[in-house]
Amino acid sequence: MSGEAEAAFRAIALNRVPAAWAAASYPSLLSLGAYIADLAARVAMLRARARAAALQLGSLGLHAQPHRGSTRRLQHHRAVRLRAAAD
Repeated sequence: MSGEAEAAFRAIALNRVPAAWAAASYPSLLSLGAYIADLAARVAMLRARARAAALQLGSLGLHAQPHRGSTRRLQHHRAVRLRAAAD
């Protein structure tokens, strides 16, 4: 085993956050179990925020090419009015 893997194994055995993880993560004084639970809660919160932001943005294509949205609405209006399928 490499020195870094050995150090990580020792830290996990002592219920501490390995130094390699702490270097790539947020600073924390929590034990390993509490750190992982806190990390899972943070990831869940970030996923929820990302989903909410995606729902608020809607379709990015409509922002980049607004004429497509008006074309889509016009096709829908014609389909409802003529009772025909939209293109």
